[in-house]
Amino acid sequence: MLKEEILKLINLAADNLGYAVYEASLYLKGPETKITVKIDNPGSPHPVSHGDCERFSNELSAILDEKEILPAYFVEISSPGINRKIRNKDEFYRFKGAPVKVVCEEGDKREAVKGILSEVNDEEIEISGEKSKIVIKHSSIVHANLDY
Repeated sequence: MLKEEILKLINLAADNLGYAVYEASLYLKGPETKITVKIDNPGSPHPVSHGDCERFSNELSAILDEKEILPAYFVEISSPGINRKIRNKDEFYRFKGAPVKVVCEEGDKREAVKGILSEVNDEEIEISGEKSKIVIKHSSIVHANLDY
């Protein structure tokens, strides 16, 4: 129950500042409690900056202190990073034009494809390499990430 309440407060801090929570984890252990949050800035073409992390840290700490649900804690805020995972179709649309690495699987054949995410639709993506273009169905994607 405490974990759920803290996660709600993390999302409240994100909503207050216009960020999205990319990932959050909690290590609840008394005075050694650690809250780790990766934030995203989906409404902006700019990556999350150090200043963004600092603003989010201050907002979350203020909310946690006001609610008085943890006697002591440590907050660690970061961005998803430049080689972040691409987790869903919306993120493929968002990162169209970016360099990517996609691992896909058809039957018993698994391969990694690198290139520019040149096209995206609801059924498939297209990766443009130096010499060719490869079309990959969303259903065959095992995992994908930006590849800067």
